[in-house]
Amino acid sequence: MGVSVHSLYAWRKTYASDVGKGDEQSEEIRLLKRELARVTEERDILKKRPRTFLCAH
Repeated sequence: MGVSVHSLYAWRKTYASDVGKGDEQSEEIRLLKRELARVTEERDILKKRPRTFLCAH
């Protein structure tokens, strides 16, 4: 293909460091999605609760 061995090693070194970043981002996204689901559920529960604080005078 006409690519030098030096270039291959340089590309490998460059892109191998990016792989770890992707794993960290995937983990963060997973945690954020879990937290969003929890907060959404809490919000929905509060929306559905009966209005017991209304006073009839």
